Parts: sequence; C-alpha cells; structure tokens
Amino acid sequence: MTLQPNTIKNQLIEELCRYINGGRTPSQLEVVRLKREAAKLKNGNRASYAAIMGMIACLDNDVVECKKQHELAILLDGSVEHYEAYFTSLYNLGRIRNAYH
Repeated sequence: MTLQPNTIKNQLIEELCRYINGGRTPSQLEVVRLKREAAKLKNGNRASYAAIMGMIACLDNDVVECKKQHELAILLDGSVEHYEAYFTSLYNLGRIRNAYH
C-alpha cells in the first residue's frame, strides 16, 4: 500500500513539529531523508511541498532557503496555514521581528 500525499504531508509535519517542540536539531542524514520524503509531494500540492521544505530549512538553520520556500508556498496558496508555518519557522530561527511582519 502506498501512502497518499495528505498522509505523507501530515506525517512530515508531525515529525518536523517533534523536532521543533523537542528542541532537537536533525542530523544531516535526517535532513536528507526528510527532503526525500517531501519530494513525494512535489507533483501533488506544490504549495504544501514548498511549506514543508521551508520547515526543513528552518531545522537546518538555512534562513535564506526557509524564507524562499515559505514565500513560494504563500504565493501559490495564500491560506492561513502557510502564513502560520512561515511565522513559526521565522520565530524558531530567532527572527522575531520578521515573523511579526
């Protein structure tokens, strides 16, 4: 049985939240695995894919990539879900002022 895109998306988001809430930074090997899993969403929901890639970049402390991916997600789908994810990523990167803007 193959996982459906929404299932993959939800599982990735749950895993990313565990890293954030646990204050644990994933290893480079874990980051590669997360990116590989996220790539399964690329052809389905591009906005969700970009938002998840932004979250992964946040965990990897890549501010430029984080902003780029989250802004793409918002451009593709301006839902509040993507704004919340962007805010959370910026906040966790210590970019409090940017997060509030």
